[in-house]
Amino acid sequence: MRQTGHKGVKHVYFALFIVLFSAGTIWTVAQGVESLAVTAAAVSMVLTETGRYLMVLAAAFEEWREKRRREQIARAVTAAVAEERREWEAWLQRRTQAEQRGELFEEPPPSVRQRAAEVAKQ
Repeated sequence: MRQTGHKGVKHVYFALFIVLFSAGTIWTVAQGVESLAVTAAAVSMVLTETGRYLMVLAAAFEEWREKRRREQIARAVTAAVAEERREWEAWLQRRTQAEQRGELFEEPPPSVRQRAAEVAKQ
């Protein structure tokens, strides 16, 4: 179950919170607040929420990267299967044509060539 809308709202909330809280802190300090404790608390809140928002963004980015990686793998597998199918169809067509002409067909099937290529790589 996906909660895309909820995640979008969370990002907007964090961004607005940081902007508004930062603006409020700056305005409070500019007004001449004498209390160091209030200023320190406000700054620590801004830093904490900024850090939390960055972690949310990092998690969202990691999720996007993982989704993209899965999509790339799926495309690569689909392309490999299609290529193998083309090789088999071409081989079968050559074999059928040779049989129709009454010729001997000694070309090994693609699976034998693929295994030989894999062994040669090792």
